[in-house]
Amino acid sequence: LIRNESQKELLDRLRKKQSSLNDRYINKLANDIPLLAEVFCDPTTVNFSDNSPPNSIKGMEDIDGLSSQFRFDFQEFVRFLSDPSIPLVVVLEDLQWASEAIMDVMSSILRDVTHHGVMIVGVYDDDKELRYDSLLCEWSKYPGVAINKIILTHCHDESGIQTLLSRILGPMTDMESLTECVYEGSHGSILGIDQLLSGFEQRGILRRENGSRKWIFEQASNEGSDNIHKRIRSLILSLPQDMAGICHFIACYGNSCDPTFLSYLGSEEQVTQVVQRLIDAGIVLEDQSTKSITFAHAFCRDAIYHMHSEEDRAYLHYRLARVMWTEIDVADLARGNAVCFIVDHFQVGKRFMKSSRERSAVVRLCLTAVQFSVKMAAFLSSSSYLQFGLELLGDRSWHNDYDLSLELHNSIAEIELCRSEFNAIDKHVDEIIDNARCNADSIRARTVAVYKMGTVGSINEAVHRGCKLLSELGVILPLRPSVISAQKALVKTRALLRGKSDGFIDRLPPMQDPDKLAALKLLCIIFSFCFSLNPRLAPLIAYETIRLTLDFGVCSISSVGFVLYGAMICR
Repeated sequence: LIRNESQKELLDRLRKKQSSLNDRYINKLANDIPLLAEVFCDPTTVNFSDNSPPNSIKGMEDIDGLSSQFRFDFQEFVRFLSDPSIPLVVVLEDLQWASEAIMDVMSSILRDVTHHGVMIVGVYDDDKELRYDSLLCEWSKYPGVAINKIILTHCHDESGIQTLLSRILGPMTDMESLTECVYEGSHGSILGIDQLLSGFEQRGILRRENGSRKWIFEQASNEGSDNIHKRIRSLILSLPQDMAGICHFIACYGNSCDPTFLSYLGSEEQVTQVVQRLIDAGIVLEDQSTKSITFAHAFCRDAIYHMHSEEDRAYLHYRLARVMWTEIDVADLARGNAVCFIVDHFQVGKRFMKSSRERSAVVRLCLTAVQFSVKMAAFLSSSSYLQFGLELLGDRSWHNDYDLSLELHNSIAEIELCRSEFNAIDKHVDEIIDNARCNADSIRARTVAVYKMGTVGSINEAVHRGCKLLSELGVILPLRPSVISAQKALVKTRALLRGKSDGFIDRLPPMQDPDKLAALKLLCIIFSFCFSLNPRLAPLIAYETIRLTLDFGVCSISSVGFVLYGAMICR
């Protein structure tokens, strides 16, 4: 409720600092400024540029496709707004549905120690709590960041939300009628509360008395509001059992459903009847072009979703995952994000997976989901899927399913390297080394350890261990080559390529030998560190990379050797 004095001060501060906003930031944030202005004050009174406001406001979901340059610019904008005397409060509702890009933007804001007076309030459903617990722990380690977690129990119970609203609105007025009216109209939704209070104020029902500086609520006799949750529940209970079950599945699916998913839930006639009943009641909206449906508001979905107990909801998620897994073709799973969707629902309903055979199958599904997530650079989700896989295998995973355990731990080490979680890398690498049946099984993990050493600054140790590991793979690379050794490597590389055309290289078969693939990966890693330690290693790395490619086949890393050799002979 940023109105009155705080709004005026914010407007004055924005106008004073307006000239300090670089044109580059204005251009980058042109679509978002009206949205931010609308949150804090009247958008018509804030003008950051001479350009007219865009026709459409870019939503936060569009940040997924934006570059790190946008994150930097957005961080500069937050730094511009923040002030210890007038804190900047960012409220994110339904955080459980937030994309990774939004969480990444929040991380960049919290990591920045140059601004002060920023408070982020995140509201999320405890059904998805596990997903961001690790991120909250990471945020708490940032300098100057304090994380306060408030758990509101029985929030979906009527008395629980009524009590919560009484505490929030109690200091504003002594009249309980306002609390009751807001509860019935919004059922605790932050956006709903804001909309109702703004509407009451515009109609003069809610006004501030200048003398007592209190808010006065004068409810008209016809100002009652239907309890939306009760109305929605009555509609669902009036449906036949099979049609009501379809409604519950739709609510479990999420805020929107595509027609392909709806076809899995029952006969076309049944699904059409259910969707039409929901549309007629104003609970969902249908996109005529795609035939997908979307809940009119988050609390419409919540009313259906929370008709069941927590355990029943978990079972619904489990059944939903099973239905999707059965209906979707295996080839389609690998191509789209359906596999990630299925794993997400299995995570909620994991307590109902009893058989070891089913658990192993879901673990393999988790690995498939990781492949898709990595392509989308969604490393946080990838880590979550892999941890879920480890949880399913249990404490005796190395004994009961050695191959799956090895793949999971190797994948986790690589994902945590992408996320710069170095302590987690050491933990999984050590476990692989302790449980590996042979040295070959630990090559992948030890390669990750070499990369991690160089990344944290231990370049000497990284190159030393990398060369030692290469010798196990049959590639000898001296730690301190002489100038003559480097020149000889260039001469031998020229001899290898003599008489070979581009067409010859194109016709080389794909490399299949796992040891040679691992050796090429190590050569590439060592090359990334050698220029700051010993540039004479570069000609030897180019020679070994090209030699392995010509002898055993081509792979994606082969290009590093050819580019490196080409760069050196051009000097």
